[in-house]
Amino acid sequence: MTDPLPAAEPYVLSILVMPAQANTLGVMHGGHMMSWMDMAAWVVATRAVEAGQTVYFKAVDNCVWSGPIHAGEVCHVTARLAEVGTSSLRVELSARAEDPALKQTRDVCRAVFTMVTAEDGVAVPARLHERGRGSSGNGVPLATPSRASPRSVP
Repeated sequence: MTDPLPAAEPYVLSILVMPAQANTLGVMHGGHMMSWMDMAAWVVATRAVEAGQTVYFKAVDNCVWSGPIHAGEVCHVTARLAEVGTSSLRVELSARAEDPALKQTRDVCRAVFTMVTAEDGVAVPARLHERGRGSSGNGVPLATPSRASPRSVP
């Protein structure tokens, strides 16, 4: 993984944890966190590559929980592009829980997701989005219609 990283702001996905996403103790099920991290990683990786290039989930590493998140709290998943390889993009993710009533936040989970660029289920070289071209001015590419979707490789 040697390519320079394209300029991009971290992406933050914020979701209110509902009772249906929690167990009988009111603690959120871990599968919801994995899903939200997958979504955030897909956004960061898709913004980093050229329009029309498809990005898929490949692997998760070092998913570590440091505390629970409860129904009624807001989960903030922050995703940052960490490395770019030939066809892979590694995204570092961290999650914080916010109790809006108490005005408190705390770390709850972190992980690293590997996303790949592929066509018809076969990895292809990642074509990085050119810095500045088609961006919003802060390095974040503007959304454009493409074939890219947040689905997993079959």
